[in-house]
Amino acid sequence: MEATNGTVAASEEGNDKKEWTTILAFQSVFLFAVAAVLEILGGWLVWQFVREKKSIWYLLLGFVILMAYGVIPTLQPLEDFGRTYAVYGGVFIVFSYAFARIVDGFKLDSG
Repeated sequence: MEATNGTVAASEEGNDKKEWTTILAFQSVFLFAVAAVLEILGGWLVWQFVREKKSIWYLLLGFVILMAYGVIPTLQPLEDFGRTYAVYGGVFIVFSYAFARIVDGFKLDSG
């Protein structure tokens, strides 16, 4: 049976492509959420050091968190890096607005 992208489904061909299950979907969503939190928190900590003149510990912790964030995409069950990051971009935007609202008290306007 042909898949929509022109490749043969994994179960018929015997290759190592993963078939999507509910567990893989939840794993992927969880990893997107973890990546978003790490990226936003790490960037925020660096911002606090540079712009708000906080302790050097903010910078160092921010660096460590951003390094951890860099590993998360490698754990994704998705096969394609570009597609993974395209989906992640939307997740990042939603989490960024939530973080700004919760941490900085930012309110969305009509703009």
